[in-house]
Amino acid sequence: MDMAHPSHARLMDETLVLDLVLGQLPCVGDQGPYLLLEISGSPLWMPFPWDFLIPHSGSVFVSFMPDTFWVIVFVTSAHSLCTKGDSLGEECGNLLSRFDFDPTYAVCHVGLKCNSVSTFVHGGGLFSFLSGFEEKVLIDRVERTMKINIVNRKFIKPSTPTPVNLRTYKLSCLDELNPTMNVVGLLYYPYTDNIGNVINNLEKSIAQILPQFYPFAGRYIKENHSVDCSDQGVEYIEAQVDRELLEIIGSGVEPGELNDLLPVEVGAADEANDPVMSVQISKFKCGGVAIATTISHRIVDSSSLGTFLSAWAKASRGDNTEPIIPNFDSAFYFPGENLGELDFGTIRTRDPTIVTKRILFDKKAIANLRARVSHLYEKSDRPASRVLVVSSFLSEVLIRCDRKKLGKTRACFISQAVNIRERTVPPLSKYSCGNLVSLGIVEHSAEETKSLDFERLVPLLGSTARKAVSNCLKILSNGPDGHKILVNDFAGATDKSHDENLNGIWFTDWSKFGFYDNDFGFGKPIWTSVANIPIKNLIIMLNTKENDGIEAWVHLHEKDMPYFEQDEEIKKLTT
Repeated sequence: MDMAHPSHARLMDETLVLDLVLGQLPCVGDQGPYLLLEISGSPLWMPFPWDFLIPHSGSVFVSFMPDTFWVIVFVTSAHSLCTKGDSLGEECGNLLSRFDFDPTYAVCHVGLKCNSVSTFVHGGGLFSFLSGFEEKVLIDRVERTMKINIVNRKFIKPSTPTPVNLRTYKLSCLDELNPTMNVVGLLYYPYTDNIGNVINNLEKSIAQILPQFYPFAGRYIKENHSVDCSDQGVEYIEAQVDRELLEIIGSGVEPGELNDLLPVEVGAADEANDPVMSVQISKFKCGGVAIATTISHRIVDSSSLGTFLSAWAKASRGDNTEPIIPNFDSAFYFPGENLGELDFGTIRTRDPTIVTKRILFDKKAIANLRARVSHLYEKSDRPASRVLVVSSFLSEVLIRCDRKKLGKTRACFISQAVNIRERTVPPLSKYSCGNLVSLGIVEHSAEETKSLDFERLVPLLGSTARKAVSNCLKILSNGPDGHKILVNDFAGATDKSHDENLNGIWFTDWSKFGFYDNDFGFGKPIWTSVANIPIKNLIIMLNTKENDGIEAWVHLHEKDMPYFEQDEEIKKLTT
C-alpha cells in the first residue's frame, strides 16, 4: 500500500469503510503524529490533532498518548457523563472543551465494537484503552461541515445582444499582468417576507444590466489577450445550504469554509470555457441568503466588482435615479503589450498551504491604535485613517512573526494598492472597469527593518500612500513615467516577493467599494466578506457594517499562521 501522505485530506460525503491502524505513528516535521486511515483501499494520512473524528454529538472521542503515539478512543456519551457531575464526567468535559474543532475536516459518526474499556484520569487528561477491538470501523454517516446542494444552474445572457463593434474587448497592459484568479465578494442577507420574490427577480435584473457590462458575459481568449463578447452568458447558480445563516456570518466561521459558497474556485479562471463572471445564490435553512460573485481578475479589479454589484442592486429594486454607467476604456489609456502574467503562485484548485485569518478591528480597537500615534499629529490634523493604522499594526506583527520564525530580521517591502480612478489627469470615472491600480511601496534593508515599529510605520506608510496618490497625476500625462508608475513598479514588486531574503507584504483596501450599501430589495446586507484567497502575505481590508472599523483578512502560508495567531497583540484582538 502506498504510504505517501498529502499535507491535507478531506473525507467525502458517502458511506465508507475505514480501517483504523493502531500503532507507532510517524511524525512529519513539526506537525506531530499522523493517523493512517484506509478508506475503500485508499490510504490517507491525517495530521494531528485528529479532531475530525470528534462528532458534535460527543459519542466518540479520539486522543493520543504523547509518549507512545497510540490512538486512544473513548466510546460513550459525553453528555450523560458530564451531567452526572462526577470526576470522570467533569474530566471528559474539560478534555473535549480543549479541542478547537477544525471545520475543514469531516464530522463522523463512528460505531466501534470492543470487549472491554478501562478508563482513568491521569495527568489532566482522560485516556481510554480498548482491548479486543475489531479492526474494521464502520462510518455510518460522514457529512461535510457545510453541505451545498445545487438546485439550478444556467447562463444568463444580456437582455439585448452586444453590438458587433463591441464583440472583441482588448485587455490593457495592466490586465495582462494580473494573476490567473477570480475577484470574489459575498453578501449575506437575513430572511424577509419578500425575499422569495426578490430572488426570482435577480436573474432578470442581471440580464437587464449586462448590455452595459457586456465583457462580463463573454469568454477570455488567452491567445489574443482579449474577451470574446458574444453573449455566452454569466453563470448563475442557485443552491441550498444545510446551515443557518447565523452559523456562517462573522467570527463563527472558518474563512476557508466560505469558499464552498462561491460558484467557482478562486483560481478557476481564464480558460476557454470559464465564464468571466459567475454568481451563486445560496439559501440557508432559516430563509436567509448569500450572494456570491466571482469575476476574472484578468478583466477587472475589486472596484469594478463593487460597481457591478451596485448597478445590479439598483436594477433589482427598480431604482432609476443616478444611473451607474460603466466605462470599459482602460485599453485606450493603457494599451495591451502582450505581457505575460506575473507569478503570484495561484493554482486552479484550492491551495491548502494558504490559510486565512479574519481579524476584526472594531471602533474601540481603531481608537486605541489612533491614540498610540496621536502625538505624531497636530490637533488640527485629521487622525490617521482606519486603513493606515490597521496596515501599520499588521505590518509590525508580520515583521515580528517573520523574525520569530527565522531567528533573524529579513529585509522587507510593504505594498499598498492605490485606486487611480478620479485621481488621474484627466480623471478616470469612478465607474471605470478594468484593473486600475498603482502601488505605494515601502522597501527597507534587514538592518532598517529592525527599527520598524508601529509608531514608525504609521507615518512611513502614510507618506508612501500620499506619494502614490500624487503620482496618479502623472499617469496619463507623463508618457513613459506613467508607464513606469503602473507596469514597472508592479512587475518589480512581484519579482521581489519571490526573493527568499525579502519579506513581502501586500495590502489592498476594499473598504470604500460600497458592499454594505447593496440593497437588492430585501434590505442591506448584515455582513460582507471575501473567502480564502490563495496568495501568501495578502491582506484584504473590508469595511464593517457600522462603517467605523476594519475587517482584515490575512492570508498566510500554513507554516506562518501559528506564529501570527500566537502573537500577543493578535491574541488580544481574538480572545
